[in-house]
Amino acid sequence: MSRRTILSLTVALATLAFGAVVLLLIDESPQAPVDASWVTRPEGIADTPPSTPEPPPKPRPERVASERTPEVLAMLPRNGPAEVIGRVTDAETGQPLSTFSVDILAAESPAEGQDAEAAALQRVLDQRHKSGRAFRSSVGIFRWIRPPGRYDVVVRAPGYAAGVVTGYLLPALDYEPIEFRLVARPGITGLLRDEFGDPVRQADVYLKVEELHAGDRQPPMNTARTDAEGRFRFWNLPPGRYGVSPLELSNPLDAVGGLLVTDGSVSIEIDLAPRPHLMVHVRDPVGRRVVGAQVELIPMGAAGSRTDGRTGVDGLVIMRHILPGDYDVLVTRDGFAEAREVLELRLGSSRLERWITLAPTTGG
Repeated sequence: MSRRTILSLTVALATLAFGAVVLLLIDESPQAPVDASWVTRPEGIADTPPSTPEPPPKPRPERVASERTPEVLAMLPRNGPAEVIGRVTDAETGQPLSTFSVDILAAESPAEGQDAEAAALQRVLDQRHKSGRAFRSSVGIFRWIRPPGRYDVVVRAPGYAAGVVTGYLLPALDYEPIEFRLVARPGITGLLRDEFGDPVRQADVYLKVEELHAGDRQPPMNTARTDAEGRFRFWNLPPGRYGVSPLELSNPLDAVGGLLVTDGSVSIEIDLAPRPHLMVHVRDPVGRRVVGAQVELIPMGAAGSRTDGRTGVDGLVIMRHILPGDYDVLVTRDGFAEAREVLELRLGSSRLERWITLAPTTGG
């Protein structure tokens, strides 16, 4: 390396060292405050104070029932539908009614001294033509589109006093249904359960008249059938004393008597005493299922009750809640010879199975 090159490098290093020392001296010098006086602020805008949390909003006072007068309701914004929406339930149980009729009439002012609801119901009863609609709804809901206006709405169901709403304005305030809680007419309502506490469905229940007040008529119905929840009802009963017998007209195990009906509904619950249950399998000689075979249980004495059923696609028939006793089991089917068997059923819960073979008739 030549002397000239060495000299150039020395000068360059010295220059860099001098620059570094200057920068260090500048960084350590005190900083002057920034002058922000030149910044202009719009008139009327004060310095922003330290932020403070906003106070919580004051709760709005609840609207009391007395404020919702017809005049107030008419002034409220009506954001609901131009249709009448209602829910129909039993006032006592809260259960929805699945079958009912609805009449919607243009609202009218009642005569002086006349109740508005009674007047609306009388208008429905006096009509020469049918203005109502029949509804079936498992949840008790109905919807009926009508032009804007004011209406009287009457809901009727078998065994119940009518429900009436007068002066209902359409469009409605919102989509909430009108609640029609119908009161049952004088009668007997009941719940039927088996020995395990499960509802007994599609079972016959019989009404017995023990005593009627003088001059009263016989009740319009004497047989009811339980629904999917095991409930049954007898309605429109004249004042008197009644009995209820489930499953059979004469049920010595589960019948209930002395039910006094006056001006309201009597509610009862019946838990069946344990009874035998019978499963009958019907086959032909080679073991094939016999479909549509008639199976009858015929009492052989005073005890017991005649029961029958028909085999399904599985060749099986199930008979539940059989009264204890001695029975002649008769099985018949077209194309087969009848078969018989004697069966003894005793009191208590038991599940019995029987396999019965039907022999084909000649040429069958």
